[in-house]
Amino acid sequence: MKYQVEKTISVLKNGGVILYPTDTVWGLGCDATNEGAVKKLFAIKKRMEDKSVICLVDNFEMIQNYADVFDENIKNLFLNERPTTVILPQGKKMVKGVINQNGSVAFRIPNTKFCQALLKNLKKPLVSTSANVSGQKTPSFFKEVGEEIKKAVDYIVPEEFEENATHQPSRILLLNEAGEVLVIRD
Repeated sequence: MKYQVEKTISVLKNGGVILYPTDTVWGLGCDATNEGAVKKLFAIKKRMEDKSVICLVDNFEMIQNYADVFDENIKNLFLNERPTTVILPQGKKMVKGVINQNGSVAFRIPNTKFCQALLKNLKKPLVSTSANVSGQKTPSFFKEVGEEIKKAVDYIVPEEFEENATHQPSRILLLNEAGEVLVIRD
């Protein structure tokens, strides 16, 4: 796994877009702080930049570096057995398309060994969006990823790292500015 993590990080640090297995479905990913990489990802996905993407992070401390967090109590929103994405009201240090037009940003802490190793070594949020052209079916398994996507990315993480994936999109919670938690997708 060490070689694959190093290879993937090299691609990400050079502004590349990867195709990789997340804790939920197969995703397209790039460095969330690299404007060129994020634009390339949106072009591959054929998605408008005003429809933001989520970020994978390895821990709550990384979230605090990239979002204005209200208090420690929001940690509980991330502590679920089920993969949960939390939208926080104010992101920072990331580019347009990662930070929504309204300033919000979405984070998830994945529980797979590969994603955790990748994030710990990258030391930055990793964009995560389903590996499909916008509007098409979300690929739960590698064999469902379209050839157009496979040909467009800079690197494909081997299928063998598809571990403990739910093969379902994550639950999405929104923490609004009033501190209320709303369920966007259950």
